[in-house]
Amino acid sequence: MSVRLTTPRLVLRPPVLADAQALVAALDHRSVLRETESWAYPSGAGVFRARIEGFARQDPRHDATFAICRSGVPVGLIGLHRRKRRVFGLGYMLSPRYAGRGLVTEAAGAVCAYGFERMKAEAIVANVFTDNLASRRVLEKTGFDFRGEVAPGWSATRRANFPRVEYALERAQKAACYKASERSA
Repeated sequence: MSVRLTTPRLVLRPPVLADAQALVAALDHRSVLRETESWAYPSGAGVFRARIEGFARQDPRHDATFAICRSGVPVGLIGLHRRKRRVFGLGYMLSPRYAGRGLVTEAAGAVCAYGFERMKAEAIVANVFTDNLASRRVLEKTGFDFRGEVAPGWSATRRANFPRVEYALERAQKAACYKASERSA
């Protein structure tokens, strides 16, 4: 995948092996990885390199992973991953240093627009742990609708199943993601 997306403050591009150390510095924090299902803390450079190699092998019709870059430096990851025909899951993580600035909302808007336009998504869904209030706000600001509780999800960092809720953005609502990607501080 050689797609680059731009927003007023960000460049979203495929992560490359040279990003591994910057991504470790940005994301290998318990506070970040505890909000994911499959990333354990600590992960370290080897895990990040292996994940980046895996991202490079993704089928662009089914998956798209982007490094979230601010001033040329990777500060997070965001991606869409096919769950079933024309329904994609959204996932993201951002360095705590950049939290609270609307960057994930901006990135999510651009990635969701990409999903509807290029991947032909009919819906994009996101499952978040119930205590992840920041991610819930991101999804709401990006136009996602709250759908309710879903089955608990495993957290590799928490080493337990944890309650989750689901949000969804339907193709008919896609204008909200364009608006979110154009926000600037």
